[in-house]
Amino acid sequence: MIPEGISLNDRFKIKEHLNTSYALSLAEINDETIKTISNIDIKTLCCNLLKYWKTAREKRDVEYYMSMTGHDDRVRDSIDQLNTKTGRFYRRLQTVQKTGPMRSLFRAKKGYKFIVADYSQQEARIIAGLSNDRVAIDLFKAGKDIYLETAKIIMGSGADGRLGRNLGKEIFLGLNNGQSSYSIYESLAWLGFGYDVDDVQGMIFRYDMNFEGIKTWRDNIVSTNLEGGVISTALGRTLKISNDVKVNSLYNYPVQGTAADGFKLALIYLDRQLDGQDARIVHILHDEVIVEARTDIVDFVAVTVKNCMEKAFNDILPEVPFVVEPEIRDSWG
Repeated sequence: MIPEGISLNDRFKIKEHLNTSYALSLAEINDETIKTISNIDIKTLCCNLLKYWKTAREKRDVEYYMSMTGHDDRVRDSIDQLNTKTGRFYRRLQTVQKTGPMRSLFRAKKGYKFIVADYSQQEARIIAGLSNDRVAIDLFKAGKDIYLETAKIIMGSGADGRLGRNLGKEIFLGLNNGQSSYSIYESLAWLGFGYDVDDVQGMIFRYDMNFEGIKTWRDNIVSTNLEGGVISTALGRTLKISNDVKVNSLYNYPVQGTAADGFKLALIYLDRQLDGQDARIVHILHDEVIVEARTDIVDFVAVTVKNCMEKAFNDILPEVPFVVEPEIRDSWG
């Protein structure tokens, strides 16, 4: 079904060949698009291709991670602190997939455990704090899932479960990343929702009506910051902007920049608290901290990790509760 002249690793040529030869219209070959294929033989081929690509990638990844491993069997990553305008760190290990077996290969040394901790709904909490939106803040204070509650607000009580949460997340984060209604419609279509653009525009209208503080904050970002020529994080770290800056950058910088500031503050707090203990930060990824601690003190250190990470953001945005639930593991994954 695939000519000899086309490499099994050339996804674009394979896709074009299948579209041309079998009257398909695949934008790409993935788990979602193969559901649209009615020809059983072609569907089986695509499933096998996905398995092959996954295995080939895992092999390349293992070889890459082994190249980072020293004679003591410890992996050493490099961290670029100046990689982005927002101040987010860049690490080579951020490419390690959350799903699959890869993270389980990174194990704590004998007699120690990993404490893996990240923030729950960090971006949404930052947006609530920056905008001072009382509805969003009250939902967080009540311990609610903001994405699921967003879906209920715009779709009614029937919007429940994983699909409802996915819809709410796309609307909440999509709007605050500067996405248009059509872009959000495309994202929802890719997730399997059958809404049209008018439906999505109605959802956005109901969202803005209920989260008025966030809507006002978005509007003010565009008018105020374009006029002033700078945009800043909650801690006051500024970025100069030009008149032709994209709107999504105006929304993105305060949120991602504040996330970066708070995360670095958390690392400072944590490093100080771990001083003198048989525990240390061994890696960081986006909003995740990995601490390696001696087994007999790991429970105590996990509480320290939680307190330091939550304190950092509560110092910056005190109106919004930030939540961290550390997990104690033998391996990263």
